[in-house]
Amino acid sequence: MDRRHHQTDQHSLAWIGLGLTAAALAIAAAVLFSRPRTRPEMPSPPPKSIERRLADAQRGIDANPDDIAALTEKGLLLYKKGTDSYLEAITTLESARDKGSLNPNIFYSLGDMYRAEGLYDYAAREYMRYLNNFPDNRDARLMLGKLYYEAGKYDEALEEFSKLASAGTPDVIVMENTALTLYKAGRKDEAKAMLNKMRAMNPQAAHRASYSEASILEDEGKYSDAAAILAPLLEQSGADRTLNRADVLRLYARALDKLNRPGDSYNAWNELVSIDPHDAEAAKAFKAARKQMSKTVKAQKTQKAHSRKHK
Repeated sequence: MDRRHHQTDQHSLAWIGLGLTAAALAIAAAVLFSRPRTRPEMPSPPPKSIERRLADAQRGIDANPDDIAALTEKGLLLYKKGTDSYLEAITTLESARDKGSLNPNIFYSLGDMYRAEGLYDYAAREYMRYLNNFPDNRDARLMLGKLYYEAGKYDEALEEFSKLASAGTPDVIVMENTALTLYKAGRKDEAKAMLNKMRAMNPQAAHRASYSEASILEDEGKYSDAAAILAPLLEQSGADRTLNRADVLRLYARALDKLNRPGDSYNAWNELVSIDPHDAEAAKAFKAARKQMSKTVKAQKTQKAHSRKHK
């Protein structure tokens, strides 16, 4: 099983991976599954107690390798520890289930971890099992819809989002997911109508709609139009917590690259690197932008010298 790193930002909304052009897909990778999910039936233990409880669970397993309760406890605690423990957590929880554990939290945890490992088919299967136990769980259904989208199963994704939309008051996250899925399914007029509904709700929803529209415009090669939308969004990103500045910057910088605006592109990528020095994509793009800037400045100096020489 290959580990796949998925950048996340707990302040971004969990809207769907766009799956449009390669550039748009890379943007979406950072935000695809980024919204923190709450599971009141699975309270997170304090950090110090995790290690103590893990030790207790391991003692139970050492005494009886078929101790279902101890295996389940260990697996769920390893899941809570984070991505570095996911492989061991998956193995432990699969073992607990094979031995007869019926704890439904195994399904959600495995779904979350399989998704993080890039095993989307396995993740979808686990989310479906969880929903069989908790059909009204919004987060599991939202994740299942996203996974269908990633697999190109747009009708199935829209069905899940439709269930969420009919469950209560208008939900910006569900609406945004729906709009992007409709676009990918070729139902562009319906996608546009959904984004317009978002714009009519409140300023924050309008900002999310504009961001999604810019993503679609880039997919259609309309980089100038996308940049025109993204520039004012950057000004709003400080006050609007539904907008992640790094996400907007990334989309904006790519449009600037396509528009051959090296100075503006340089500034955008430079800010992204300052936000996260470990962002490999931003670092590579910044290096390329800096090189292009150097060539541009050199060419301008040469042209000026040539002009002075021939006066």
